[in-house]
Amino acid sequence: MLTSIMSFFGSAAFGGITGLFGVIAGKVGDYFTLKQKNAFDLAMRDKDMAIAQIEATKEVTIAQDTNNANREIAESAMIAQTQSASYEADRAEYLTHDLIEHAPTWASGIISVGLGIVDFVRGMTRPGITLYLCVLTTMMYYQMEKIVAMSSTPAFTPADAVKIIILIVDAVIYLTTVCVTWWFGSRPKSKK
Repeated sequence: MLTSIMSFFGSAAFGGITGLFGVIAGKVGDYFTLKQKNAFDLAMRDKDMAIAQIEATKEVTIAQDTNNANREIAESAMIAQTQSASYEADRAEYLTHDLIEHAPTWASGIISVGLGIVDFVRGMTRPGITLYLCVLTTMMYYQMEKIVAMSSTPAFTPADAVKIIILIVDAVIYLTTVCVTWWFGSRPKSKK
C-alpha cells in the first residue's frame, strides 16, 4: 500500500511537473508567437506609413497640378476678357443713328460732325501712334548719322553725341516696339 500511495503521489507530482512544463512551454511559445506577431505588426506599420506617405505626396502633387491648371485657366480667362474688352473699345462709337435721330434738327449736324471727329480721333489713336513712332525712329536714325558726321561741334564731343543718341534711340525703339506689339498683338486672329 505504501507503494500505491507513493505511486499515487509520484504520479501526481510527475503529472504536476509535466503540466508545469507544459504551461511553461506554452507560455514560452506564446511569448515567441507574440514577439513574432509584434515584429510583423511593426513591419506592417512601417509599410502602412510608407504607403500613407506615398499617397500624401500623390495628393500634394495632384493639388499642385490642380492649382496650376486652375491658375492657367484663370489667366487665360482674364486675358480673353481683357482682349475682348479691347476689341469692344476698338468698336465703340459715340456717333450712333439713335443719337442723331432723337436730336433736334438744328443740332443733328453739329452732333454728327463733333462725334464723328471724336470717333475718328479715338479710332486713329493707336495706328497714329504706331505710325508716328515708326517715322520718328527712322528720322532719328538719319539725325544720328548727321550728328556723328558733324563731330567738330564744340558743344560736345562725338562720343557725347553718340551716348546721347544711343539713349534717345533706346527710348524710342522701346516705345516703338511696345506700340507695334500692342497694335498687332491685340488684333484677332483671322478665322480661316
